[in-house]
Amino acid sequence: MLDEAALEALRIKFKKIARVAWEGHEVVFRRPTRDEWHSYLRAKGSPMEAHTAQEHHSQITIVAYDGDTAMPACRIAYTNGLLEECPGFANAPELGAALSVLAGTAQEEEIRHLGEVVRVLSARHPSTRTDSPNGSATAPTVGTSSATTDVPLRS
Repeated sequence: MLDEAALEALRIKFKKIARVAWEGHEVVFRRPTRDEWHSYLRAKGSPMEAHTAQEHHSQITIVAYDGDTAMPACRIAYTNGLLEECPGFANAPELGAALSVLAGTAQEEEIRHLGEVVRVLSARHPSTRTDSPNGSATAPTVGTSSATTDVPLRS
């Protein structure tokens, strides 16, 4: 298993990672590139590929498995280890939640109820809904102007 220093090194390298603990295994994924995400969405929407889309996406974005960060060894160990032991893991809601947060289709706050099963480490500081004048956790901080307008935000 990776210690906090190793997780932090992966976070620095990949900017945003998600650690998923499952059946005694530890799997760490990175944020996908736009092309990887679009490929995943195409596969997910295809009747022929939908059932394996999340599994393939997880294999592409994995960066560590059971403490091993060497590629492609950790990808092979993940595929031949966890996916053989628990073939349903590839479609588990916890994995889907982690991958969704990494891609930006869900917010970290939405998976907090998963507890220690999923942990997301991001390069940005977590924001709260009270940071935003409109209640959005992703809105810019109060007092700054938008890049596309000269109208300042409400204080």
